Amino acid sequence: MDFLNFIPLENRGMSILTALTFFFYTVGFGYFYSTLKREFKHVNEKIKKHEERLESGQETMSEMKTNIALTLQSVTRMERILERRRED
Repeated sequence: MDFLNFIPLENRGMSILTALTFFFYTVGFGYFYSTLKREFKHVNEKIKKHEERLESGQETMSEMKTNIALTLQSVTRMERILERRRED
């Protein structure tokens, strides 16, 4: 019983040209897959490095905000002291 009359099937085996074609396609796909996997790994590592830099930058920004707030607080205290001295 044939599968379907309009689908060409070879019952005697595969020709050497078809085998070579499948071989080169398989090797090409393997190379493409390994390259794609390596690139995704590389991009993932870069993303992690950027996330670490972002986190350290956020910590630095929060420290800077704290220092600015303390500086403003010191300046307002100094202004009050100067105003009191001017009043005397």
